[in-house]
Amino acid sequence: MRVSTWNAVVMVAAAAASLGCAARLADSSDSSPGSCPPSPVANYMAARAQQCWYATTGGRWRIVNHDFHYDVLVMQTEATSLELTDDIVRRVTAVHGDRFVEILIYVRSEAGGTPARIRRARWTEGGRVEHVDFAVDAASSGQSEG
Repeated sequence: MRVSTWNAVVMVAAAAASLGCAARLADSSDSSPGSCPPSPVANYMAARAQQCWYATTGGRWRIVNHDFHYDVLVMQTEATSLELTDDIVRRVTAVHGDRFVEILIYVRSEAGGTPARIRRARWTEGGRVEHVDFAVDAASSGQSEG
C-alpha cells in the first residue's frame, strides 16, 4: 500500500501533536495535589486516594502508586519525612489489614532530600512491622523499586 506524501505529513503531524498533548498531560499530573478531606478513608487503593496529600501531626504524605498480588499489597508513598512511616503503616493497615497477609509500604522523602533514601515498612498479619532503609543515588531516584 502506497501512502501519499500529504498523508504521511498529516500522520507525522498528528503523531507529534498527540505526543505534545501527552507531555502536557504528564506535566499537569506532576503538579502537587491538594490536601485530602479530613474524613476517614474507606479505601487507600481507590484512584481518588492518589490525588491528594494526607495530613498528620508530623507532616504530610501521599500515595504515588500501588499494586497487589494475591494477598500482598505493595504501596509507594511520598512523605515530608521518613519519620511518618509508622503513621502511614498504621493508617493503611487499619483499612486494608484484614484483606492482606502482608503489606509493603515504600516511603520516600519529598523531592530534595539529601541523601535520598527510601524506607520500606513490611507489615505482616500478626501486626509485626519491620523497616529497611535504602540509599538511592541521584541517577536512579526517579525509578521505582521493583
